[in-house]
Amino acid sequence: MIAFEGILSNTPDQWDIYISAVYDYYQNGQDVEAAIRLLKVGLAVIDQPDVDAVAALGQWYLEIAEYQQAHEAFLWAIDINSNDPWLYINLAEVSLELDDRAQVIAAVQQAIDRADSNKYLLDSAGWLAYRVEDFRLAAQAFERAIDSDDSTAWSYLGLAEVFVALQESLDQVPGLLQTAIEDDQKNPSLLEVVGWLYYQLEDCVLAAQYFQEALSLDSQLLTSVHGLEACNQEIS
Repeated sequence: MIAFEGILSNTPDQWDIYISAVYDYYQNGQDVEAAIRLLKVGLAVIDQPDVDAVAALGQWYLEIAEYQQAHEAFLWAIDINSNDPWLYINLAEVSLELDDRAQVIAAVQQAIDRADSNKYLLDSAGWLAYRVEDFRLAAQAFERAIDSDDSTAWSYLGLAEVFVALQESLDQVPGLLQTAIEDDQKNPSLLEVVGWLYYQLEDCVLAAQYFQEALSLDSQLLTSVHGLEACNQEIS
């Protein structure tokens, strides 16, 4: 700790040196709580807060499950730079841990509004909205991701999950699932979700097929094990 304080006290205007040392300390696997203390010492003395450092503070609090402190850090970061959509994703993630559904929805909407065509951000926004059961907002995010130049398999899978949850546009679900599978054929977790969605659509033949494919790649997937058992009982 003394070495870090020496950097800061001897060269208080050289923030880059200090923050680089703190990041190195954290990345070398040192105590997270100590890294947080060092970061807070630095943030307390600089004239203009460093938004990346404040966001890192939030992430480190999140890592040790100090959710309220993480929430405050992400709000601080947004106050510094309200145009960064990832800060709103961070805020939504910690708000989910705090069971603040309204804050999750508000933060996700802010992220979507600032997302441009960032597929990874839009997918993150979609799944966060899905987890708090705001399916319309989730659909908005996944549709934006699909419209981007290079959407992911999980964009299509997410939109399929939304349609099943809403019991709407079910005729589009098989096409969405097929696109997802073609994009990521060897992902057992994805194949398991595909199987589960077909099970919810009461197509046990296809559901069993995808549960089996998932288990051929990862025999420990309990949802696939139980889903396959349920499908076999219904088919027989």
